[in-house]
Amino acid sequence: MPHVVLTQTLLDGALAPGDYVDLALANFALRVGKHYRAFYVRLRQDGKRFRVALAEPGDPKLGPKLVVARKRAARVLQLHADGKLRPAAGVDAAGLNPDTATVAELAQAYLDEHAASWSANWLRNCRGFAKRLTRAHGTVLARSLSRHQLKTLVRKYAERAPVNANRYHAFLSKLCRWAVTEELLDRNPIDQLRRVTIEESRDRELAPAEIVQLWRALDAVAADPKATPRERVTADVTKLRLLTAQRDTPLRSLRWEWVNFDDNVLDLPASVMKGRKGRRLPHVVPLGARALAMLTARRAAATLADQLVFGMYPGTTKTPTRTRERFRATLGLRNYQDKDLRRTAATLMAKHGVTEFVVARCLAHKNTTVTGKVYNRYDYLAEKRVAFDVLDRVVTGILEPAAATSAPVLPFHRA
Repeated sequence: MPHVVLTQTLLDGALAPGDYVDLALANFALRVGKHYRAFYVRLRQDGKRFRVALAEPGDPKLGPKLVVARKRAARVLQLHADGKLRPAAGVDAAGLNPDTATVAELAQAYLDEHAASWSANWLRNCRGFAKRLTRAHGTVLARSLSRHQLKTLVRKYAERAPVNANRYHAFLSKLCRWAVTEELLDRNPIDQLRRVTIEESRDRELAPAEIVQLWRALDAVAADPKATPRERVTADVTKLRLLTAQRDTPLRSLRWEWVNFDDNVLDLPASVMKGRKGRRLPHVVPLGARALAMLTARRAAATLADQLVFGMYPGTTKTPTRTRERFRATLGLRNYQDKDLRRTAATLMAKHGVTEFVVARCLAHKNTTVTGKVYNRYDYLAEKRVAFDVLDRVVTGILEPAAATSAPVLPFHRA
């Protein structure tokens, strides 16, 4: 919760969602949501914290002007000092009364306030979790929600979705912590409740023989006249994921304007990268010879009106779960998941001499050190270009041993 001196100039600019406490007037603050702005005063009486919203009937949607809000805040503070203000008068800035708010209203307010800063995947999951919570206890008063009720919800969900139950647990935990911070709950009912499922990191990587089997299966899908356009697109994206070590969403969202054939790179914008909105970073992916040939062939077959590289089916860049499972079955690989492609690509680069630091930059992992976050602005493009060239030659040597270059890439052995 940042502490700033609120000015009208600051309010007229673009403020990120959140609460801003005024340094010029004690206990006076501004809440910025996705579709609203509202001033309020933070107070405490009889050991109970509460808020008084400063908007009145007839105020515009974004709340009163700063000068008007400050006058109202001063009047509220004086009433509270004189003992003429009751805690029941306090209403949350989002429009919720802590004494009457239901679980459904609490969940909806939480989604409304944080949706703008979440990634599309997490937002979709949270909406589903909120519906599940609302179906079970939507009409219950939020303050009466018990630890046993939430624990039962999570464990029941874990019976059919053990891993995703941990995501459900995380959503409920964040929801309750937010509600306590906003003084809508007196306590966190899910505090210190352990996750129901112990998750283990996968260590599956594709062996050279499995890479050959995968590539032949993908070629068979592309050549099959009975294959659907969605299956052909999935086959091409799967190949490109192995050659570029990128996630599925950026490649399925790939636009021709992001493919730079002059420099042989993909310029992926921050909007398609993984992470919270406002904290994502753009990513440049150098293209090896095999990946570049794939995109060149698609460009030759595309029309000038096409915007998406893999835009053969409009309206979505996602593949339904049943389609993915059916497609995986056609590959014939044991215990295979799509994420194994990134792990395989990273392992091949590291095995043939690419340092782990450069591999992390190729995978678009953030450098979390102080130097990397604040001071070092180098993009490591030259190092990434070498790494992807190594990956391209290794994959080519696996798929076409007879056509391997005269200077093959040799495994790197550390002392």
